[in-house]
Amino acid sequence: DGLPFPSVVSYFGDRKIVGRKAKELLAEAGANVIGNTVRSPKTLLGRGAVDVEGVRRNPRDIVADVVAWVRKQALESEYAGKYDTAVVTIPVDMNGTRRAELREAFRIAGISVQQFVHEPLAALYGHLRSQREFPKNLKELEGELILVFDWGGGTLDLTLCQAVDGLLVQIR
Repeated sequence: DGLPFPSVVSYFGDRKIVGRKAKELLAEAGANVIGNTVRSPKTLLGRGAVDVEGVRRNPRDIVADVVAWVRKQALESEYAGKYDTAVVTIPVDMNGTRRAELREAFRIAGISVQQFVHEPLAALYGHLRSQREFPKNLKELEGELILVFDWGGGTLDLTLCQAVDGLLVQIR
């Protein structure tokens, strides 16, 4: 059903369009601020206010708009629940200031961040969970080193992981 949701938000005065509909409004490809539309707002965290079509906006608030919209979609879905806590994936290079701003954006959107997980480790976990016999496969990996290649947003992150006592551990 059009998942996942693109991290894109367009502003029309007080009105916001988020997700796929906002992405469809983009006349050109690119990241960050394009006219009244912000793409990949998480990358703007830690930079101070940005100009969006003549309006100064805090990147934290832009991220909060995206998170609030996704939360609203979840609350209205057939899988309705509380959705007031989350485990959030982050790039490996996201520093403390940017993490704090991301945590605050989620708080503004009504969600408490329980934990941050680096994106490559989350990708490995997601890959293993998608396999038919996840517990058996994880057990077979016990002690093995696993190198995860994470391409995204113009970067390449290499993360060395290991299966230890039934857990995936990020080594380096």
